[in-house]
Amino acid sequence: MKQRHNRIQPVAHVDIPIRRRDKELLIIVMSEVFVYIITALPYPFILLEMMISRNVILNKSIEYSQIESFILGIALLLIYMNFAAPFYIYIISSKAFRREFKHLIINIYRKQQGRPAIHRSTHHTLTQNNPHV
Repeated sequence: MKQRHNRIQPVAHVDIPIRRRDKELLIIVMSEVFVYIITALPYPFILLEMMISRNVILNKSIEYSQIESFILGIALLLIYMNFAAPFYIYIISSKAFRREFKHLIINIYRKQQGRPAIHRSTHHTLTQNNPHV
């Protein structure tokens, strides 16, 4: 029984990568929510202002209409940026995503040069023989 107890190793070191990954995922989700709010929120307010001004102000000046169109264009640009933002959020906030993206770019470059792609493999090492793993 004492021998079996000595073979059991603590799993505290396994918890650290999981917590790091959870922290990265939380940062990614919070960043996406923040970017979504910033990019999607102006559009409905601008449309609302345009509808109200269309009914309230009967004779809008040309400059006022041009300013409204310009602001609407900026709001649409922000909406479009919302669809491109996740890629940049992942690149900035996730080390694993940066690593995978780097390997993807390297493999594409190697393939274009006619060299074989680099295939990575994950090595799992076990410290003891466990028939249940």
